[in-house]
Amino acid sequence: AEMPDARIWGDVASLLSAVGYGMYTNALRILCPKDESRISMELLFGYIGVLLVIMFGPVAAILCNVWPNVFPSPEITWDLLLWVALKGLFDNVLSDYLWARSVVLTSATVASVGVGLTIPMAFLCDFVMGRWVKNIDSVVGGIAVLIGFLIVNGGTDHNNDDVAYRTIPEKSNQEPYCDIQVVEDENSLDR
Repeated sequence: AEMPDARIWGDVASLLSAVGYGMYTNALRILCPKDESRISMELLFGYIGVLLVIMFGPVAAILCNVWPNVFPSPEITWDLLLWVALKGLFDNVLSDYLWARSVVLTSATVASVGVGLTIPMAFLCDFVMGRWVKNIDSVVGGIAVLIGFLIVNGGTDHNNDDVAYRTIPEKSNQEPYCDIQVVEDENSLDR
């Protein structure tokens, strides 16, 4: 039987994860412009990857050496390394890149609800693989998520100026207003 404390901690972890994910989504939406010439999404994710390796690589190495029973270090073969690399590229890199592009091109809300489409897709995969449990609640929930995505996406004005363009001032050819007069020659000063 499952312990009630484990379920509560699981719910708390899920809630904290959703809060962090929402903050990350909105920060990405506000800070990344739609214009691809102003930011490289590939470079952004490259920097995120490098920072994570620098910050958490030593932590992982220390944990594997300090508590080998808790964090066992597997024997790494070329096959395992290949599968880890492929999984990382298709599961993490590609999906995160497409998600981030959808955040920038649509809105944080549409992209987040779009990620929720994994629910009906999981039901569809279970059905195709013959592992689907015939439950009307699952079908109604999956359809509700799909309809919710269509409603949120249809109700969003994609042509509206977004927060990123309102918060980042455009460059201007005009000189800034200034009360100080620049004088190259003291004798040419207007009095």
